[in-house]
Amino acid sequence: MDLWLCNFEGYPGMRNPSAAADWIAKHQIAAEAWYVNSPNLTAAETRRLERSARPSRNCSTRSG
Repeated sequence: MDLWLCNFEGYPGMRNPSAAADWIAKHQIAAEAWYVNSPNLTAAETRRLERSARPSRNCSTRSG
């Protein structure tokens, strides 16, 4: 986190976690909106379904 936030003016660094948390809280911006593609699925369920939809490389398409 320091690697990204150290570029912002006034960021105290994680050597002082309390000051860093206060700085982050002071500068955070609330999200105006969220987009959810599948509101009835968890992220893990979505990943599982994506994996199961991919064709398997081990499947043979040749008929006997």
